[in-house]
Amino acid sequence: MSLDDDDFRRSAIKTIKEELRGGLWPVWQKYELVPCEAPATSRYIVAPTVYRPDHLRESPKPVEVVWNELLSTYRPLVDTPGLFLEFARLADNGGLDAELGTDKNADVAYAWTETYGVLGLTPTQGQESLKPAFDLFHGGGERLSMVDPRDPERPQIIVADGTVESVLNFAHITTQHTHGWRRDVRGGQDDTVEAFALEAWTANTALRLYEAANADAGPDTVTIRHFWELMAPSSGSTPPTSSEEANTWAEEWVVNATLSRIRGYVYPQTYRADRGFVQGMRFESLLDAMWLQMMWLLTAGNNVRRCKFRFCRKVIAFETPDQFEDPGTQKNARRKYKTRVDKEYCDHNCVAKESYHRDKDKKMRAGTDAI
Repeated sequence: MSLDDDDFRRSAIKTIKEELRGGLWPVWQKYELVPCEAPATSRYIVAPTVYRPDHLRESPKPVEVVWNELLSTYRPLVDTPGLFLEFARLADNGGLDAELGTDKNADVAYAWTETYGVLGLTPTQGQESLKPAFDLFHGGGERLSMVDPRDPERPQIIVADGTVESVLNFAHITTQHTHGWRRDVRGGQDDTVEAFALEAWTANTALRLYEAANADAGPDTVTIRHFWELMAPSSGSTPPTSSEEANTWAEEWVVNATLSRIRGYVYPQTYRADRGFVQGMRFESLLDAMWLQMMWLLTAGNNVRRCKFRFCRKVIAFETPDQFEDPGTQKNARRKYKTRVDKEYCDHNCVAKESYHRDKDKKMRAGTDAI
């Protein structure tokens, strides 16, 4: 019996149970970089349903393939509360090339995927046409209407005319349709190296603008203006001339970037508990979950920990809201991430630099006292 692409898709859907969407993300045993059909120079990441063992990949003879096993699942919002920070830092210190599709970026994207899974940029096959479209038609600007998605061959316009029947009709359609934004947990044609690098650069920009707007001594206008100049042709705004304007522009950019990536893809989810229900968060892709963490950083207030090295001050951790887990993982578990009290620096490099400057300050003070 031969397997086609549809068989592979159905297998993936069966393997990843519905409850995995309620806060879990999968990591597969094997991922592959596959050339795109167009452009031919592009590559995408996917977890194949079956694959050849590495030592037999180039064998011209028939080879017995290996089923790709689900290696693990984890809860990004609970187990890796600083994942957005890690993702955004990929572009720091030359970690990513500005030219998106390079081999270096492919290596970074692949290494990330082996640890955390794909970003989830590829829509699940057959879902896009099923979402209802609201606000496409208006009657004098007063009536809400939508396209009925249940019969793609014969689309109908349903108008809310204020009657009970029209309200119930709307409710029935909106509760019965299949979600139109489901993402393929195995990756695919849209999980390209270029898309991964672009998203990492975007996350890096958002984090650096957040840090600049919230610098210890007030908004870092030099950094903010640098980013404004990079994005000026498409920003549609005048250059910030004061620290207040710089702060406003930076914060608005970060908020808009965050909302654009979670709107419609992240939403509350109810889970059954011993007595009723508890609320958790549901996301359609790993990228969505990470940008939700960015939103939590924006709202963390003073509950943000920065690197103690005086010339760094990057965000290293922040407190997140209470997260209820999927009862399938640990029933009624309730965990809250607290900023690690033992983490004070980004890495050993910042520890060494701070020690060097501390010793330098002591020597300078000692020399001053001797005079």
